[in-house]
Amino acid sequence: MSTCKDCVSFDENCHPSYLSTKGYCEQYKTYYYPGADACRWFIPREDGIRSLCYVTTIVCNMLGYSDNCEVLETLRDYRDNFLQERKEYLYLLHDYDIIGPSIARCIEENNDLDIAKEVYNKKLIPICNMIKNKQYLNAAINYENMTYSLINYYGLKDVDSFVSDYDYTKGGHGKLYIKKIKLELYSFEFFYI
Repeated sequence: MSTCKDCVSFDENCHPSYLSTKGYCEQYKTYYYPGADACRWFIPREDGIRSLCYVTTIVCNMLGYSDNCEVLETLRDYRDNFLQERKEYLYLLHDYDIIGPSIARCIEENNDLDIAKEVYNKKLIPICNMIKNKQYLNAAINYENMTYSLINYYGLKDVDSFVSDYDYTKGGHGKLYIKKIKLELYSFEFFYI
């Protein structure tokens, strides 16, 4: 029998407490023990979707580019050094992480090569050119439009979009990172008189 830890939707490193042994399920948006029986949405890590980031799914899985190609490196740099640094753009990263895995699944399950080519040529390449030309606001607007057009195309409007304790500092990776809670343990010394 397959277990949660063997599924591409399961992340053992996303529980908010350092003391928990649970991991986060992208499919059900909740926490499970790694050894729990897999559900009907189980996709084995080695055989299933290789990325829950829909941009990486399009660029690498569908179109065959390498993970360190110029488009992905440009977008990662933009995410890390522009979007994550500005509060007004954090919602883009949050939405990408919430809906990105669902978009990635839809693209791969439907084997949408035409959609992948269209997004790559008509959305990703122009966004990368805007970034290179330091048109960062236009790139953000186009990035948002790209995501929401795919949400509409695949009918994913009803996906729950709020996650408490979302870690914005790690946003934009196509998966949810939850803030870890650091618990301090105090020791007490007792003196007997």
